[in-house]
Amino acid sequence: MVTKKTTTPIVGIIVDTSNLYFAAKAKLDGKLNYKLLYDLAADGREVFNATAYLTESHRNKPCVGFLQTLHQIGFDTKVKKIKYRDDGSPKSNWDVGMALDVADLLDEIDTLVVIAGGGN
Repeated sequence: MVTKKTTTPIVGIIVDTSNLYFAAKAKLDGKLNYKLLYDLAADGREVFNATAYLTESHRNKPCVGFLQTLHQIGFDTKVKKIKYRDDGSPKSNWDVGMALDVADLLDEIDTLVVIAGGGN
């Protein structure tokens, strides 16, 4: 067990933006406030790391303005290209990548906040 030298709780934030996009589109008219999400997840704690995971298809790349906004809020971003199965259906989940990143964070944080929408 690692003992931290700070008395301020330290949080890691993981955001699956692709799943959130579809959840927000279905339930919130497509409007999602990432600054509010960040602030609620941080909840006054020191943020050790906040990462937003995005996907990119051959037709749709993440908007440069959206990436800049995420960076201004405090998120690092990771982008993965969508792969297509033989039947043409997309495959783009970040589950393993996020799990590996979480494993790297565990010794550095007190709390992990995962923000994701329900996938199909």
